[in-house]
Amino acid sequence: MSIRRLVGLQSTLAALAGRCAAAQARQTATSNATISAAPAALRLAAASLLADHNGLWRQGRSFAAQTAEESEPTELTLTEAAVERLEALAAQAPGEAPPVLRLTVEGGGCSGFTYTFDLDKAPAPDDRVITKGPATLVCDNVSYEFIRGATIDYTTELVRSSFEVTANPNAEQSCGCGSSFAPKS
Repeated sequence: MSIRRLVGLQSTLAALAGRCAAAQARQTATSNATISAAPAALRLAAASLLADHNGLWRQGRSFAAQTAEESEPTELTLTEAAVERLEALAAQAPGEAPPVLRLTVEGGGCSGFTYTFDLDKAPAPDDRVITKGPATLVCDNVSYEFIRGATIDYTTELVRSSFEVTANPNAEQSCGCGSSFAPKS
C-alpha cells in the first residue's frame, strides 16, 4: 500500500475522531437520541479505519524492511584469503593482540575516492567492527557509507600482494588498479 494511501487514511481517521469528539460534546449539551446514535457509529467507523491504518502501516514497514534487506547489503565481507593473511600477520607477533585491519575512504585517486588499508592495534570507540573468525576489520562511519556491502579480499600477484576492495555495490566505476573508485550518485 502506498504512503499516499496511508496518509489519506490517517487524515480520514483524524477527521472522524474530530467529528466524534464534536458529537460527544453536542450529546452532553442535549440529550437527543439521534445525536447519541451518531457518536457510536462514528466511533465504530473510526475504530475500523484505525485497524485498517495500523494493518497497512505494519505491512508497509514490513515490506520496507524486507526490501531494504534484499536490495542493500549492510555488512562488509572478508574473504577467506583476507582472514588467512590477518592470521599470518598476528602469528608474526606472538604475545601481542592481533592486528586490526582498518579500511578508510579518502578523497583522491584517479576515480575520485581512494581505499586506504592500515594495520591498527585496536578499534576506535566509534568504529564499525566486522569480525570473521579471528580477523577484525574496522572502518569509521563516514567511510562505511561508501563501502557498505563491499567485499574485502587479499590478493597476491606477481608485482604486489595487498588487501583490496573487490566488490563495492556503492561504486559506479573503479580504476584499473582497484584502489580508487567513483561513488554512485
